[in-house]
Amino acid sequence: MKTTDAADETGRARRRITLRHRIEYAGLRTFAAFINVAGLRAGYVLAPAISRFYTFFDKGHVQVATDNIRLGFGLDEAAARRLALDSYRHFFKCAVEILLLDRNVEKHGFEEIITTEGAEHVERGLAAGKGVIICTGHLGNWEVIARIVSARNWKVTTVYRPLDNPLIDDWIRSFRSAHDQVLQLKRGALKAMLGAIRKGDIAVLMVDQDARRRGVFAPFLGRPASTIRTPADLALRTGAVMITAFAARTGPGFRHHVRFDPPVDTSSSGDRDADVTRIMTDVNQRLEAALRRAPEQWLWMHRRWKTVQRHGESRPE
Repeated sequence: MKTTDAADETGRARRRITLRHRIEYAGLRTFAAFINVAGLRAGYVLAPAISRFYTFFDKGHVQVATDNIRLGFGLDEAAARRLALDSYRHFFKCAVEILLLDRNVEKHGFEEIITTEGAEHVERGLAAGKGVIICTGHLGNWEVIARIVSARNWKVTTVYRPLDNPLIDDWIRSFRSAHDQVLQLKRGALKAMLGAIRKGDIAVLMVDQDARRRGVFAPFLGRPASTIRTPADLALRTGAVMITAFAARTGPGFRHHVRFDPPVDTSSSGDRDADVTRIMTDVNQRLEAALRRAPEQWLWMHRRWKTVQRHGESRPE
């Protein structure tokens, strides 16, 4: 199989581009070209069909999602699978919306598509001059948060994990970079986030993925989950305001609502590990509450409890 190398000016590690990557990328660009011509209504009709096609070949991740839902919500196998498939359909609709986001904002106006609540919490944090940390997750159409950032002229550094397909990753990053975000890989992210916070800007982190044995174990959906500790460590170190924010689909069409919650209590007791666990437990509880309001809109296909399932609640010394 012929491969080539991929690298860019951001310092990402060179990754091999395989024939599979090229086929996936070509398929996605063909889909995008069709959606750009056919429009939103046709995209919404097509998305469920593509979702059925995709899940037929991705049975492994469908089963992961089904198992997560069954354990997290206590549903039987059939009900959990239905919700898992609903989640896939939701994310294919999100893909259509991302492709047409700018066009629809220009056509209908920002507030007709994306409504917000609690943005004053971010504004007050910025006014305090110590920076803001926004914790969010793969819920709703989280990419619309970038559009809010652009509309409000907030300066943001977002930490992200590259997609497995480097060609698709480059393409998706071009969408994100167009909305005034500085995109930072997880490797080397601490320095970039500290720099943003110390300038009084915003650092955004996804907090709903397994953090392996480096994480703090905090409850999520009734089970301990390895949770990234970086947001809490940064808040305790810098005095930055920490806020949670989550997106949710609110209508049958292109309608989304983004809620910025009041600040998390990041006061220090002098026991760093205990403080980090308390802070990230609060963050997980907020995510769980938002997820329960729209369970079909969360990324269930991620192995959220992988570390606990493999190693239990222990980390190497």
